[in-house]
Amino acid sequence: MPIFNETVVTPLYLSHSCEGYTQATDPIYGTMSGAENYFRSKIKNTVRPWIDADDDDRMAALREATRRIEALCFLGTPVGTLLHFPTEEFGTPDQIHLACYEIALRLLDDINPDTESDNLSVTSQGYAGGRTSYDRSFVQDHIRQGIPSAYAWSILRPYLRDPTAIKLRRGD
Repeated sequence: MPIFNETVVTPLYLSHSCEGYTQATDPIYGTMSGAENYFRSKIKNTVRPWIDADDDDRMAALREATRRIEALCFLGTPVGTLLHFPTEEFGTPDQIHLACYEIALRLLDDINPDTESDNLSVTSQGYAGGRTSYDRSFVQDHIRQGIPSAYAWSILRPYLRDPTAIKLRRGD
């Protein structure tokens, strides 16, 4: 007789009040200086929201991006004590940091997956005599998972567990 066994691990976030944020109290994937270096290597117009934001908003966006990444169901077992991404022997892969930076950029650009999901379900829209119709019977995966950047999703996707997979184990 087969036994179905599936373990789901969901991170628990406890709220606490503290003066300021540090990697020890509210960790992020990557660093502020890493994000700065990453965005310096990109075309200026594509990173305008990051350039225009102050340090507090940048840090808030990186924290929110990290929370969104933490909510995903990764392959493997969480091994971190502060962040749950299954780290490799030499730490979290650089791609995860880049995905965090890209998500933060989209958040600073006021891209909200909830709003985007609502917009995708619009079937007809008109303005000043013009009309556009959409046939959107689905919501894109990255929007459904709360990730506002398709590029970040393409980076994260190889690290994620297949939600349709079932792990079977034969019992004694």
